[in-house]
Amino acid sequence: MGTSISHRSPKTLNWRAAVTSYTSENISLSRAVEEVWKAIKYQPDSNLVEEMGSPIVAKCLQISLLGISPEQAAVDVSRIIALSGRSSIATDIARRAAIYSTRNPKDRINSFVQYLFSKAFDYLVSRDLSGYIGYSKRFRNVSASIKYKNAMQEEVKKIIINVSPPEGVEKEAEIWSKYVDEVTLALAGVERNET
Repeated sequence: MGTSISHRSPKTLNWRAAVTSYTSENISLSRAVEEVWKAIKYQPDSNLVEEMGSPIVAKCLQISLLGISPEQAAVDVSRIIALSGRSSIATDIARRAAIYSTRNPKDRINSFVQYLFSKAFDYLVSRDLSGYIGYSKRFRNVSASIKYKNAMQEEVKKIIINVSPPEGVEKEAEIWSKYVDEVTLALAGVERNET
């Protein structure tokens, strides 16, 4: 895993690079996505990636694969989250991902994963993007920033398409957790060469 400079500096450096990447007009969309996911993945006090890889989110995926209606998926996922006592941003996005993926019966797993990661990304970028409207040509107004944010979400989905779900991802929470980590590394532009 590498050595850390200090407790504060990696977080500060990661988010500074992320903000610079999406405010600079010279940095590509894919590079901006990478920098944001590096900041998310390696932020010491963030648990979003861990929550996305949790058994409760895996259970939301399982419910989305049952072939039930979006309305029934909403009820079932909301119930399972409430009973778990694990309500969070990740479970809220997973609930919506389960509902969304029921509408794509041909590829529910990829629909779920793309929605989960693109909306988590949207949530994180939206927290501070509005503060940069008018800051550069890229964000000259609200509609330009929305257009850019939507393009970034599409870039996230495009990257996820290239990370195939492993066998059993819909059955085993441990496989789901490893898959979330693999997707996160792909989004961060990190090659996985270890075993």
